[in-house]
Amino acid sequence: VRKIRKFVDKMLCILPFEEEFYRGRGVGVRYVGNPLMDAVKAGQSREQFCKNNGIDQKRHLVGLLPGSRKQEIELILPVMLQTARMLKEKDPALQFALGLAPGMDRERIEDMITAAGLEVALVEGPAYDLMAYSRLLLVASGTATLEGGISGTPMIVLYKTAALTYFIGRRLIKVPNIGLVNLVAGKRIVPEFLQNEARPGAIFLMSQVLLAEGRPRQVVTAELAKIKNILGEPGAAKRAAGEILETLHNKQ
Repeated sequence: VRKIRKFVDKMLCILPFEEEFYRGRGVGVRYVGNPLMDAVKAGQSREQFCKNNGIDQKRHLVGLLPGSRKQEIELILPVMLQTARMLKEKDPALQFALGLAPGMDRERIEDMITAAGLEVALVEGPAYDLMAYSRLLLVASGTATLEGGISGTPMIVLYKTAALTYFIGRRLIKVPNIGLVNLVAGKRIVPEFLQNEARPGAIFLMSQVLLAEGRPRQVVTAELAKIKNILGEPGAAKRAAGEILETLHNKQ
């Protein structure tokens, strides 16, 4: 931060809590909005999405978003699949779909799904339709949690990494939540299951709570509806460009 204060004329932030952080440390800063507000939107109707991916639009869908890195897939996807299997045994009508991020090893993922004894539709391309039309999302911590928050779909955030990485990270990073949607909200609005807490049984129980129509689901949905207001209006790139032009003009 000291280097930024010394060398940066204007800091443009895309997360609202960053503005207060940098301003409090003497950095010239402005929050310009988040570019996801322009990007996150369904590209097709529910009917077309379901038809293209072999999904019955009359039955509830659970979306799986395990991340894109190889280590994430190997550590997080098995937990999601075990949770999905438990949910399927409880409610055979449930359907599952997995968002395939670019660069993901499709063959490896298909092998893992087969080993879990599940049917899971693989959805390629942007996951915004999957987010919009799912009843519940199981999401690896990362940008996808904020994208899901903008979509307004109840979710459960989970994350696992190498034990040593987690050990070091938890001693360096002192925040109560790691899910971006919770950080933006300034409080925990969706459940998080991290490292040893990311157990299929625990996630299964929470999934049942959020799948059911009741007060817990209503509370989460209401809190997620506030995320758009916190992030502000679309047009972050245009505002950023305006700030850059003004800063260059003032430097002349």
